[in-house]
Amino acid sequence: MIELRGVAHRYPGQADEEHTFTGVDLEIPRHSFVAVVGRSGCGKSTLLNVIAGLDAPCAGSVSIDGKAVCGPPDAVSLMFQAPTLLPWLPVLDNVLFPLRIAGADLAAGRDRALQLLELCGIADRARARPQQLSGGMQQRVALCRALVSQPSVLLMDEPFGALDALTRELMGEELLRLRERQPQTVLMVTHSIEEAVLLADRVVVMAPDPGRIREIIDVDLPRPRDLAQAQPRAVAGALRELIFERGGSTAHAAGQPRVEVAYD
Repeated sequence: MIELRGVAHRYPGQADEEHTFTGVDLEIPRHSFVAVVGRSGCGKSTLLNVIAGLDAPCAGSVSIDGKAVCGPPDAVSLMFQAPTLLPWLPVLDNVLFPLRIAGADLAAGRDRALQLLELCGIADRARARPQQLSGGMQQRVALCRALVSQPSVLLMDEPFGALDALTRELMGEELLRLRERQPQTVLMVTHSIEEAVLLADRVVVMAPDPGRIREIIDVDLPRPRDLAQAQPRAVAGALRELIFERGGSTAHAAGQPRVEVAYD
């Protein structure tokens, strides 16, 4: 569904030999959930922006569903770290805003928006203003807004990072439940190792200076997952070893096999 080949990025003003990230080769299958983790400054959010068509790579190619990304694709939604809701619009109109901008059918979209709000447990707040909602509720609205256009690809840039631990876990459960009703290919940047293990089918570990893919770990665990169990803890431990480079420094390269974590 998403394919990156030799992708590199540098910001204006960076020297030719400097890169935000470089040599990124990645394939994301349709309807899979992939998390990206790594220390600050390794280019995770920039990578997401390049896939979303908001920023251009300086080398390599990005394609979605076989089509080169040369700008924001129609079938892609991006959910930011902050809810970024319009304070003068009620909740329902905030959810419908992408459809209004695209000139889509608002009648059908309204029914879909109300269904999403119902699934997220905030249908009774449809006429409320964003400032009347808690942070967790605002993120639920942002999630509904990202899904109302029925995107094929959902990109998420640390969407639950500002929430408390309990609300963050509940939002993860909401996301998984919504994906059961409306499957998408999801790529999520997160600083939470536990969140990556709980949600993702595969975790991409990035290393800094310059940003690059260090390893890719398949999270081959049954669902629903419970982080209190031994197996998820083992995966989280393996990810920490890679992120903090406690087990050597092997960079991911094209054709290199993914890491498979074995369990007793």
